[in-house]
Amino acid sequence: MLAVARRERIAKLVRQRQAISVSELKETFGASEATIRRDLTKLEKQGVLKRTYGGAVSLHLPPREVLFHERAKLQAAEKQAIALAAAKLVTDGETIVLDAGTTTAHLARALRNHRNLTVITNSERVMLELYDCGGVTVIVTGGMLHLLGGLPQQIDLIMVGPVAEATLRRFRPAKAFLGTTGITIAEGMSNANLPQSQIKQLMIEISDEVILLTDHTKFGRVSYSLVAPIDVLDKVITDSNTSQENRIALRERGVDVMVVEATTDLASVE
Repeated sequence: MLAVARRERIAKLVRQRQAISVSELKETFGASEATIRRDLTKLEKQGVLKRTYGGAVSLHLPPREVLFHERAKLQAAEKQAIALAAAKLVTDGETIVLDAGTTTAHLARALRNHRNLTVITNSERVMLELYDCGGVTVIVTGGMLHLLGGLPQQIDLIMVGPVAEATLRRFRPAKAFLGTTGITIAEGMSNANLPQSQIKQLMIEISDEVILLTDHTKFGRVSYSLVAPIDVLDKVITDSNTSQENRIALRERGVDVMVVEATTDLASVE
């Protein structure tokens, strides 16, 4: 069996079982321990799995959606720094599209002083950040409501489905700003919400430039719904804790990488 084919089968097995041992892989493929260990090392560098003592474990996440108020508390300083950098890429007079997420909510807040800007979104949070800005026109997709959370202040309300998709197809934004649940070089972007994954795919399709906003914790993680491969991205804005290996791998695939330094004591999205 060719090495590439063997590694593909190993990746599939690890994903299915969540964990597997070197000895089991040796028996399955009739290969030496040294060969299997080289395969695992190669797959780990590709962001497919994580090596452990005597085997490997999957990096794929279970299909659990973390509630908005939980996500908003995580890496708040990094997310705000990423959002401020993203806002500088937006030119007055542009039409842009923002998907739902804590980092894009930060970006919406950073866009409040722009002028003659049109923002298309399927996110209630983005809408509430911008609806009262005189210089910003907000277009909400409408669509089937997808509700996450418990208490009103903890709800993450997004719009998905055929109506949202039909609205998006009417526009050609200059830039799409997207978040992600996970990203690896091998699998690309992934999300824990299938309807939202479909909206992200359409936002990518209709936009001239695709910009991913992601903090370092999303790298090496794969959720159950794949969104798009790395090569659809024009730019990634991330924080300085993202590894050099991931930055180099992105640049080798033609993606512009912007790295920001997070400052302390920045407020999270409420």
